Parts: sequence; structure tokens; C-alpha cells
Amino acid sequence: MGQAALPAFEETLNLRPLVPGSSRIFRSANPSGSAASCRVLLSELGIRTVIDLRSDGEVRRDTQGRAFRGVFGGNGVRVDLAARVALAALGSVGLAQLAWAAALLLLLWRPAAARRHLLRHSFLGRAHALAAFYRALLQSSSGAGVARVCAVLARADAFPVLVHCSAGKDRTGVVAALLLRLVGAPDPAIVDDYLRSNAALAAVRPFMADEVARMGLRVDEFVDCREDAIVELLAWIDATYGGVEGYLDSIGVSRSTQAAMRANILGEELQQ
Repeated sequence: MGQAALPAFEETLNLRPLVPGSSRIFRSANPSGSAASCRVLLSELGIRTVIDLRSDGEVRRDTQGRAFRGVFGGNGVRVDLAARVALAALGSVGLAQLAWAAALLLLLWRPAAARRHLLRHSFLGRAHALAAFYRALLQSSSGAGVARVCAVLARADAFPVLVHCSAGKDRTGVVAALLLRLVGAPDPAIVDDYLRSNAALAAVRPFMADEVARMGLRVDEFVDCREDAIVELLAWIDATYGGVEGYLDSIGVSRSTQAAMRANILGEELQQ
């Protein structure tokens, strides 16, 4: 779900290469606009393309990233990965709870309370909510957001690439898991990469907990990266699509595009 911008830091939080030791593609939280961070991202890492997975509202509220975007002279690609997840959550709410939310909104004009009520009674308010959120990201708009990310990564001239969202743990974490699966990383390595965000975001965890609670989401589900959530997602991809290639097939990403992505991420020559 969309979050408020993280507090400003001198460095870009949660920044690391997708493939250890590689300088082809990086993942992070919202880039810091500080001079030191911009120097790292643009001069040292040579970022050429930035894929921003946040919503329009998140970008409008963001001052820290605005400073970075003012310096970044390359290609910025916006993909609202969670664009229709809220609608999917609304569709999972029972009629009685919808009526209660409508009363909060129409009779008392308490839109924030109505939103929290709906989220608490949707699939995002239940056990295993984080795993359900991850599945919804991959199904949102029939995978159109993921397909757009793939189209960028199939272009050799886009690299080096930075992929980020707000905290760089959920939307970015799901994209990272897909890409690591695509290049052949074993599941333990994918889980390890995903869980590294917990330590990387320790300094802002109290802020994130407050924000999750304000939105009406479960703090025990949505603040930290949970091993069970990413393991469930990988298992669901295998059970539903037969693997990441099958999932990408289902959203219209051709095998040739997948091959180009794989070669670009690994920095290899594409075999014709």
C-alpha cells in the first residue's frame, strides 16, 4: 500500500545490488536527495534508469526524492505497482462492513476511519496478509505493472538500473524476488536478500510502525519483512504458474524478452 515518505537521511536507505558483486541493477528505498547520496548513485554506481514503483500520491508528497529527481538526468520510469490492490481489498470486504464504512463516511464524514475499517476487514487485515498483498501485486491490472518493468529491463541501454519504492522492502522486494528467480538464484538466496531489508531499515522502523498503524494495517504483518510471506509467494508462483517464467508468460512477457532481461541483469551477451 502507499506510504508516506520516509524521514530524510543523508544516505539512500536499503541500497544494495540485486545480484551480489554485480553493478548492473540495484534496489533501494526512496533515493535520498543529499549531495553525498546523489554522488554515490550517479557518479559511483552510474545509474542510468530509475524504476519508481510508488503511487502518484506518494510521489506528490515526497520532498526527499524530488531533490534526487532534480539532479538525476537519466530516464525515470514510473510504475504504480499497487495501482489496483486497494480495489481488490475492497472487493474482499463483506456487505455489513461496507455498510459500516459508508456510515462513517457519509454520516460522520470520517474518511480516514472508514478507510481503516475497510482495510481491517479486507484480506489485508487477516492472517498471512503480507503474502496476500504480494500475490495481489503480481495480479494487479493483470500484471501490467510487472510487464512494464520487464520491458525496461529488456533494454540493454537502460543499465545500470535502480529499482525502488518507498521503503524498498515490499513492492521492490517482490520485483527483486521475481528477477532473482529469473536469473536462477536458489530460493534460500532470494529469501536472504529479501530479509536483509529488516536490518537496513532498522533506523526507521518506529516511523514505519506508526505509519502502518495509521493506515489501519496490521503492524505484525506489514512493518517487517517476513520469511513466511516471501516463501508463500514463491510457492504460489510455482503452484499457479509452474515457475517465474510461466508467470511472466501469463502477463504477456515473451520468452525472448525474458532472455534479454536475464542477459542484461547478468551482464552477458544475449545468445541468438
